[in-house]
Amino acid sequence: MQPEHETVSLDDYRKRHALYRTDPDLQKLSSSAPLVSILDDHEVANNAWKGGAQGHSNATDGDYDARKAAAMRAYHEWLPTRPQAQPWSDGATHKDPWRMWRRLDFGDLASLLLLDTRHGARTETAQLLRREELSGRIHHLLKSAGYPPPDKWPGSKLEKDLEDLSAQVEVESHRKDNTILGKEQLAWIEKHVEETSKSGVKWRLVAQPLVLQSQIPPDYEAAVKKAHAAGSADLAVAWGRDFQNVTAGKPDSARKRAALLNLVSGRYQISLGGDGWMSFAAERKKLMTAFATGESSSTLVYGGNSHNGWAGTMREPSGKAVAVEFAGMSVSSPGIEFYEPRFPPALEAAGWKASNNDMEWADTHNRGFMLVSLDRNGQHLEYRGVDTKTQGKLESTCLSAFGVARGSGPRRADCKDAVSLAQASSHRQSQAGLRRGAASLSVSN
Repeated sequence: MQPEHETVSLDDYRKRHALYRTDPDLQKLSSSAPLVSILDDHEVANNAWKGGAQGHSNATDGDYDARKAAAMRAYHEWLPTRPQAQPWSDGATHKDPWRMWRRLDFGDLASLLLLDTRHGARTETAQLLRREELSGRIHHLLKSAGYPPPDKWPGSKLEKDLEDLSAQVEVESHRKDNTILGKEQLAWIEKHVEETSKSGVKWRLVAQPLVLQSQIPPDYEAAVKKAHAAGSADLAVAWGRDFQNVTAGKPDSARKRAALLNLVSGRYQISLGGDGWMSFAAERKKLMTAFATGESSSTLVYGGNSHNGWAGTMREPSGKAVAVEFAGMSVSSPGIEFYEPRFPPALEAAGWKASNNDMEWADTHNRGFMLVSLDRNGQHLEYRGVDTKTQGKLESTCLSAFGVARGSGPRRADCKDAVSLAQASSHRQSQAGLRRGAASLSVSN
């Protein structure tokens, strides 16, 4: 690793960018396709916000603003960006190098809005909404109640305490001073949504580095019940057995504690994603309201950061569908399969879908990227899985595919693995090459 310590100074960030660029696969990607980059936290430090970061200490790392300025300078030196001269359609420019939200137009096919959810306006996550704080409170309530089995929760004092905690989280997440986009960027989004609606652009694409759709933790019991209701009795029995094997352990078992934490959070709708959109519910609603023009499928949102794959429908406060989101997994950074390896992947994914009604699909155990084809009539998107454990194995496989036609929501589609290079056009050749692992259109967090 270069440097061998955490990056803090301008020289540190330059060396780390230079190290990344020695990767031959990244070199192939950079030489084979144009890149449009957006900022997340690790361009500076872990869990960054406008005035600091979880991964920063003034005592050991110095002044945060100086560190952020150094990180942004190195970022613009190494990436194909236009610092302080972005192609703003309204002619405005900004001096702050982290003001990266902008709009790129592709004729009348699509307008791409790129958002900043980290460095310009994000406030520090409230203490109550942080995962470690909520986890501690939930485990304290479970321990105080003697870790009763889940079937004993209804009507108990424990349930009342958990419902009270859920209500507190709901109030805290809806505070108007919790900002992630800020008034200026929100106004800019509203303006460009209106402009693209009037101009007749076929698709409005929104790229932002987080998962925007609901992310309530998995309710495994609800997943088992849904499997029964769907007629999959054998699967439901197997899942029920898996759940019992984990939750029947000793109260201090790490596996049991982790499983109960998710079950509590899913059943009582307590979001544990303190660093994500769920902690900024007021601005999330404003963004959904801004999208509420035209058909829901006209707005496609792309996200990431969770290291896992999600597809779902977005709704504004009245319940109207306004957008479809596809959030991609990381290429190499581990996900739920590493941090919470308790249940079979199918049960884990079903638990997430059971807790989040508008979630169409979840993949909690594969590494990979998204590959998108867009034309005037619709979108075809494939989630591509990659093998990160076998040296030199570059092929990718289609995990799932979705189509979105104008005027409709996401629908399952067939994968296009059978595309022939010999029969393809130059555009299709590049797509087929990506399917065979020639390059990846996603960067791990």
